[in-house]
Amino acid sequence: MTFDSRNKTGKLRKLCVFALLVAFHIAALAQDNTPVFKGQPPVKPVDTTTKPIERQKRQVFSFESDGVYFSNDFDGARLNEIEQTDAGKYTITI
Repeated sequence: MTFDSRNKTGKLRKLCVFALLVAFHIAALAQDNTPVFKGQPPVKPVDTTTKPIERQKRQVFSFESDGVYFSNDFDGARLNEIEQTDAGKYTITI
């Protein structure tokens, strides 16, 4: 009986490759615990026919010291209030 080291090395290499593939597969399965987005539940309709409608006042908000003007005087505008919080910074209420 002769000892063939190449045959044993080949089997060891195949075993290592197989073990690595199994380890990678297990690691990939372990990371698959991400939550699944199920969407929002159906929205229940609310009857608003008896609610008063408050119209938005159309105007131009001016900050003359900065030379800045904001307007809600166009279709689709959603600007109710604005105040200057710092130099060049403003807080807008929609």
